[in-house]
Formats: sequence, structure tokens, C-alpha cells
Amino acid sequence: VYTEPGSKLRLGGDAFRYYQVIRLNFSKSPKKGSTADESLPIRFADSGHGILSGSCSFRLPTDRETLLRLHQTYKTPAGVIQSLIRNTIENDVNMVGAMMTAREASQCKRPEITKYLYEFLKDGVPNTESFEQKTIDPITKTEVKVQLAKLSTKKDSGLAAPSPLKDFGVTPFGFSIDGLAFDEKVKSQLAELQKIDMDVQKSILTSHKAKQDAQTAIRR
Repeated sequence: VYTEPGSKLRLGGDAFRYYQVIRLNFSKSPKKGSTADESLPIRFADSGHGILSGSCSFRLPTDRETLLRLHQTYKTPAGVIQSLIRNTIENDVNMVGAMMTAREASQCKRPEITKYLYEFLKDGVPNTESFEQKTIDPITKTEVKVQLAKLSTKKDSGLAAPSPLKDFGVTPFGFSIDGLAFDEKVKSQLAELQKIDMDVQKSILTSHKAKQDAQTAIRR
């Protein structure tokens, strides 16, 4: 294992070059580097499905011992990217999806996807607690309960799973999400939920106006 620049003697065998920084794009757009669809599927707590696109850089270890252990485990730079880095991201995406509904991801909690994914990649997945949340089923228009996960509130709860990247001295940085697309079923449900919200707001405004009109009539 050589970590310093310069000419090196090669006595047969295969040679592999590990770059100090790897940029991973997980996108369905060929403009991001690959012609293949490398976007990440995400399943939310309400069973809604989406596709994440984004990118992240990873700094590999430079000390001989850790780099050798990384190579012995994953064999090639491609193995590091696929079996270590991408698998870790996919597992963390599954955990983040369990922490919100598709509706929340499309609205108020979208920034949390980036926040949690970066933290999970860097440090590992923390222990979580499950809880029930009430929501409206856009199809039946009835109230249903959804089981979600949240970060444990217990003191010193620790990690459920330490970051595999950290174990091999791989440091993520520059993590960003530039796209979140939902499947057609979820899009339809979100549109229906938006319509329900608008109907509720319209009903509230109508009721408020009726009260004002009644008060005006009494004064007259």
C-alpha cells in the first residue's frame, strides 16, 4: 500500500488506485454522471413511495493500515462505492423514510431528510421510538393511524447501528438532496389531501364570514 506520490515498483499482481475523495451522485439524470438510473427509492411510514436524487462526497482514509483493511474487505474501489458507501446510504434512507409520512416529506419535513441522512451517514443510526399519528386517508376520507419512528428521548440512548463508513475511516461531506419525486399513487393522494385542506379552509372562512354578517345585522 502506497499513500505517497511518486513512481512505485510493481512486482506483478493487480494494482488499484483509490482516490482520496469520491463523489457519488445518486440521480436518475444522465447529466449527473451516469447514464443509469442511480436514484434512491424511499418508503415512508404511510407506505408512500418516492425517489431521492442528490450527491455526496466521501473522503477515504490516508493511513496505510486503514486503507489496507478497506481494500481487503471490499477488494476494489468499485466495491467500496457499491458495497460500503451506497449500501450504507440505502439503509439510512430506509430509516429516514420511517420517520415521516409522504405528505410530511412533501411539505414541512423535507429539509429533515437531508439533515438526518447526513447525520446517519457520519455517525450511525441512533436508537428510535415508535409512536402513532392520526391522518386522513385521501381515498376513504376517514381518519387512520400511522406508525412512525422518532429519535429516542431517553438519556444517553446511544446508537442502534454505528456508521460502517466511520469504522473504515470514510468521512462524508457536501451531502445534498436536489430532488424528491413521488410515484403516481402518492401524487394522487397528495393532491386529494391538498383539496381536503382547501375545503376545510374554505369552510372556516365561510363560517367566519357568516358570523361577521350576523353581528353586522344585529348592530343594524
